[in-house]
Amino acid sequence: MGKEGKNIEAEVEPVVVEVVFKPVEALEENLRLLVNSVNQKDETLLKRVFRKTTAVRKGISVQNLEDVICKWLPDGNVSRSQMITDLSLIPRNDMEVESSATSKVKETTVTPEVEAYLHLFTVQLLLQSKKYKESLSSVSLLLENCAKSNRRTLDIFQAKGYHYKSRTLELMGKLKDIRNELMGAHRTACLRLDEYGQAALINLILRNFLQQNLIEQASKFAAKATFPDSVSNNQQLRYLYYMGRIHAIQLDYSLAYRNLTQAIRKSPANTGLGYRITIHKLASIVQLLMGETPERVWFSQPELHQPLKPYFELVKAVRNGSLAEYDHIRKQYAADFEKDSVLTLVVRLRNSVIRTGLRRINVSYSRISFKDIANKLALESLDTAELACAKAIRDGVIDAKIDHDAKLLQSNESMDIYATIEPQQAFHRRIQFCLTIHNDAMKAMRYPPDAHKAKLKVEEKGKTDEEIAKEIEHELEEDEV
Repeated sequence: MGKEGKNIEAEVEPVVVEVVFKPVEALEENLRLLVNSVNQKDETLLKRVFRKTTAVRKGISVQNLEDVICKWLPDGNVSRSQMITDLSLIPRNDMEVESSATSKVKETTVTPEVEAYLHLFTVQLLLQSKKYKESLSSVSLLLENCAKSNRRTLDIFQAKGYHYKSRTLELMGKLKDIRNELMGAHRTACLRLDEYGQAALINLILRNFLQQNLIEQASKFAAKATFPDSVSNNQQLRYLYYMGRIHAIQLDYSLAYRNLTQAIRKSPANTGLGYRITIHKLASIVQLLMGETPERVWFSQPELHQPLKPYFELVKAVRNGSLAEYDHIRKQYAADFEKDSVLTLVVRLRNSVIRTGLRRINVSYSRISFKDIANKLALESLDTAELACAKAIRDGVIDAKIDHDAKLLQSNESMDIYATIEPQQAFHRRIQFCLTIHNDAMKAMRYPPDAHKAKLKVEEKGKTDEEIAKEIEHELEEDEV
């Protein structure tokens, strides 16, 4: 009987209870947390609210948002009537027929932060439904309310409002209309020491310039504006991408690659697939322009394999040093490159293809004529081949010398790369990146206020009068010495 009981107990498996995510409850929990953060003036609670907002925004429906708005905002509120009117224009699913049971109870706490938070959800749903005019009027009302209240706890909502307004105008094809407004908002954020607002507005202004191909103005603005370090990772990733793109267009490939590499390392592994695809596309082109070959692991990842296929073909053409293959790939995927705004950089790769071909020739042949070089690289004439060789020698791509009389390229003896400082420089870059991460982690650490004072008080209480007298006497002796 005992053995049978043991067997029965062994066969019983633990019951796993699945927690069902309810967007309405999560939204109301965020609102209560938002009220507590405002009352306690605690920024960490406010950041926690926005960390949990993404999951709520993906699952919330129009009907659920209306119920929460009616529950948390009074009847005479202007923003409430505006939001309800805007939400009534959005087409609803057949599933959205039941109202929330908690909407019958009215909340007594109404703050401008709660109103602005619900307003952001309304603007997001309008954008998803492509109601651009209604979204523009709604977000304009949000910005007016934030400016009217003039509370520092509304700064983050105001920055997000500018983000949605800029995005709405971009989709409407009127992005340049908001540039002066963004400039003024950035000056105000600097005067208020609003770091999140500064970071968000700097990214919006840089995007505004880049969308209009105003690279010089974007570079000058980035040189004047100081990007804060203690902002969210998402804002840092946007800034690194924009700066990498600006430096790449301005031929500063080393600095561009440094920014893009840092962005790749900081980007999340499970979310932000579109961002990771975009950053890998630009980074692969910049690395090819530097004369290096991108890592193969970039193109072998399952989620990046298909989007990066044109770039993988381009990498193979550049690595082989074949101008014919490069021209074929460039013409075949010209639409994709233009859509990704990298066609100008891809055109510049022609010189990189020639350099790669010359490097392979320099390794394979100790002496070769310009005629053979022109045939191998599919160049137009002997003069073009001679000019390409002279430029490659000047840039340090190949170690050779030109015999103009015999029209030959004569290679010098190859040098061991480990005898140079290049491995040391690569090792130094890796160490510098690790030290930067360590310093950022130390700056991000938080300690309770006056924690050291409490520890000193405990230590002093544990000491006797004789020990304290001896310590004082010892300190006096040290001062006399």
